[in-house]
Amino acid sequence: MPTLLSMCTEVLDDISSFVTPVYLFQNNDDTAKQLIAIAKKVGRELVRQDWRWNEKEATITTVASTESYALPSDFRCMISETMWNSTEEEPLYGQQTPTEWAVLKNYPIVTNDEYAFRIKGNLIYINPIPNSVMTLKYDYRSNSYCTNSLGVAQSEWLADND
Repeated sequence: MPTLLSMCTEVLDDISSFVTPVYLFQNNDDTAKQLIAIAKKVGRELVRQDWRWNEKEATITTVASTESYALPSDFRCMISETMWNSTEEEPLYGQQTPTEWAVLKNYPIVTNDEYAFRIKGNLIYINPIPNSVMTLKYDYRSNSYCTNSLGVAQSEWLADND
């Protein structure tokens, strides 16, 4: 798999009017700094697109009396209509708007036989609050566009050998 350094070197070799840096990170050379900045900008633009390569699945195992659960560290956005309660074989309804969520939380007349969710900050909130263990699954888009030398996904270039 090509590294950031090898891709940047190939680009500069094709242009042939630049001196190719031997390394990029920790390099005070303007070309090296510009290459890193451009590579990061392109990476951020790539994750804004709806590509299949950045789709992932997440699983939440609920805990009785716990309303909120952390999103994956590489979470960018949920893919619509993929939140599913695997335990009860039913969809969860959402992403609820703030107004819809307020109605669900504050009007006792609303029946609580269907689960709904809302994403706020870095958490997913479930309503009604689960009273038992359930398995929830959903698909999301990752904000990662590269990996480190060990193959671990990252949301930005951090080293020449990424």
